[in-house]
Amino acid sequence: MQVEVKKVKMTDDVIMSILEIDKEFYTNFDYSDSSWYFERYSDKNDAFLLVVDGNIVGYFLIVEISKSLYDDILRLKHDHDYDFPPQEWNCKSGCFYIPSVLVKQEYRRFSLPLLERLYKEVQTKNNLVAITVSQEGHRMAEKVLKLVGVANPQKDVRVYGSNLDTSI
Repeated sequence: MQVEVKKVKMTDDVIMSILEIDKEFYTNFDYSDSSWYFERYSDKNDAFLLVVDGNIVGYFLIVEISKSLYDDILRLKHDHDYDFPPQEWNCKSGCFYIPSVLVKQEYRRFSLPLLERLYKEVQTKNNLVAITVSQEGHRMAEKVLKLVGVANPQKDVRVYGSNLDTSI
């Protein structure tokens, strides 16, 4: 099996591939209208794709967000990112957010190169935050980020960060 991680721009085709992977995990989301994805992501964003034998089977994203959204996440005001306003994305602020790290269940045994690349990218970014909503997400985040706090104790939604500077 050929396994590789590719850094690519978020083209429409890449966005559609990510949407298909997301359907496996985010089951409470309405996928009938994909415009939400195209409002958030664009070719300004890089995607890191896990490709096995030519098939995209996983990914992670790091996007630059507004300072105010970054601050709100650090203050544990969000337990998901579905309602982040599009204008809060792709801002030149020096603040970054990881919206997703996903690998299809049947390909998780191939995920090490993707996680190694994530770790490398995390080391190069200051002011990086993530919201995790699953046990798998918590475990992965704990390997590369520091726990900031619990945004929603009932749902066990946690916020993690790296190289945080709250005085930006």
